[in-house]
Amino acid sequence: MILGVVSDTHNRVFNVEKIIDIFNSNNVDKVIHTGDITQAKTLGRFARLNCPLLGVFGNNDLKEEGLEAVSLENGFDFRSRV
Repeated sequence: MILGVVSDTHNRVFNVEKIIDIFNSNNVDKVIHTGDITQAKTLGRFARLNCPLLGVFGNNDLKEEGLEAVSLENGFDFRSRV
């Protein structure tokens, strides 16, 4: 199993697109995002992954609207940090 790990994308869409391309070209089996996505539209970009995405919402995600909805819409398995 090839596991991809990413964190602190902070709405840097250009970097997110490059990360997704790297994961897809390396046939990653699963990606874990360890938080701080920042905006729902950034999380939505991960729908291009060719594998499941799971992760946690970071401290910069706690007050952002729409992240949970985008996660559910795309079948991502995201949890709130405790």
